[in-house]
Amino acid sequence: MPDISGPAAALRDSARASMEMVAGKLGGLSEVQFNWKPQNGYWSAGQCLQHVNMLGRYWVKHLEAVVQESGPKGNDYRPTRIGRRLIARMNTDRLLKRPPRTRSRFQPHFSVYSVGCLSEFRETQKRLETLAGLLQDKDPGRHAIGWYQLPMVRLPLGDTLHLAAAHTMAFTGCAEAVAGLPEFPAS
Repeated sequence: MPDISGPAAALRDSARASMEMVAGKLGGLSEVQFNWKPQNGYWSAGQCLQHVNMLGRYWVKHLEAVVQESGPKGNDYRPTRIGRRLIARMNTDRLLKRPPRTRSRFQPHFSVYSVGCLSEFRETQKRLETLAGLLQDKDPGRHAIGWYQLPMVRLPLGDTLHLAAAHTMAFTGCAEAVAGLPEFPAS
């Protein structure tokens, strides 16, 4: 059996950790706080979460297709060079140093409705957590999935799971960091 426990566990753990963090630190924000931006060009906590939701829908769609596929089980997983580079770029500190850039279809709206965004966030992360369990026996080197920024770049399943986990943690961390800034509005 292939060793996908690492990538699948990473996705499962990031889904759980991000749900806990969002419920604890961002769940009680007012609409003003949820949409407050630290400076021009940077994203609000709500925009960070909405971006996670948009990509979460993308990954759920593609991972559900992998779950439905049958195929041989096989080789051990080793991250690809491009996969390692993409995963390494997903970190909160980098996102806080300069405004995030993304394709227009994953660009969050100017103003985000907090209740709807938080509800979708919980649902999407629960679905990703479930999919992580269903993907345990899939070949991590097979089932190439298009990278959301450049769909013609196809990443193996293992890289995709690690990238989804790193992306979720980086952008929920960014939302938490925005809410923790000294100039963040009191209510």
